[in-house]
Amino acid sequence: MAISSVQASISVVCQLLLWLPFIQCTNSKAPTTNTRSIETLAATSDIHLAALKNDVQQLELLISQGKDVNARLRSTDTPLLLATSRGNVASVETLLRLAKSSIDVNIQDKHGTSALHVAVMRREEKIVKLLLSAFAEVNIKDKDDKTPLHHAIYTSEIVERSFRGNQHTIVHLLLLHGANPNMRDVQGSTPLLYAASAGSVGDTLILLKFGSDVNLRNFRGLTALHMAAAYGHRIVIEILLDHKADPRPMDAYGRTAASMAIEEQHSEIGRILLEEQRRMESIEAQLEEEEEDGPVKLTYNGKESRILDDVNRFFQSFFRYTPSLSSFLFRSHRIYNLRISRKTWTTDQRVLVLSLFVIPVLPLLWIAFLRAS
Repeated sequence: MAISSVQASISVVCQLLLWLPFIQCTNSKAPTTNTRSIETLAATSDIHLAALKNDVQQLELLISQGKDVNARLRSTDTPLLLATSRGNVASVETLLRLAKSSIDVNIQDKHGTSALHVAVMRREEKIVKLLLSAFAEVNIKDKDDKTPLHHAIYTSEIVERSFRGNQHTIVHLLLLHGANPNMRDVQGSTPLLYAASAGSVGDTLILLKFGSDVNLRNFRGLTALHMAAAYGHRIVIEILLDHKADPRPMDAYGRTAASMAIEEQHSEIGRILLEEQRRMESIEAQLEEEEEDGPVKLTYNGKESRILDDVNRFFQSFFRYTPSLSSFLFRSHRIYNLRISRKTWTTDQRVLVLSLFVIPVLPLLWIAFLRAS
């Protein structure tokens, strides 16, 4: 009998030691409403323990008895968060299946971390799939405003360095389930900036495929091109340039992507970016020159129409009116807005503006002429 009593005591001590990190001690002199008593912990810790140990049979029993599947420990962990943190696929599946009407799949711990965040950081593809199937919020943010996609890109770098894992698959899964590739973290960085700084070719391509803004800046003015240039990731830079990345923007310190590359002694990358920068500046100057000498740009009913020179010639040869003048003569009641993009006025523009003043006076002149005759 004594041996049985000792064994029971040892069992109780072992259970208390196991739960020591999660127990919130009480203070009889200064009780608070947030303090969880030992009795309350005893009423809820069994389901946490079952999830932690991946004891599916015990978990099923406790759920059938109506145990609170959203109960928190002192650490603010729930059974779902604990099971996910241990990679216990069977426990996660059991919780989501048997308690789907009551479980909060988006519940967050004190750091704002959800089960989906945890599964992504642990690279648990099966659990990620289970959570997404249970409609976990794919764009949920933690306290640093990071979404699961941010964490997926970040851990992807670790996976690539260790030459194992499936993080590209997880990134793709999140995007397929509606992850926004342009969400910003607390520093204003998007997942693409993470991928560019890590030199992750696969993630960069996937993000761009799903609509990531290649020229979006963080709160320090850095673009994905800045990040890739600073770390010397040439392949990523070439991909970004192929997707219309602009090398000209400056960060908060006045640095372009090229100057950052040169500063970090990536001279070849700096040369590539400088050439692209000059090419874009040349094209822009050429377009501005064509804009000055090219056709007029008008807006009718808020819709912009570009009047081509050959159309002008066609109208002039057959009707003696250009589109600008004829649109006023025959559809003047529909013209609400006129915008001329040229810096210099053409004959067509002068005729049009003159018509604005002359034509309203013509009926009055005609009436005056009839009366005089």
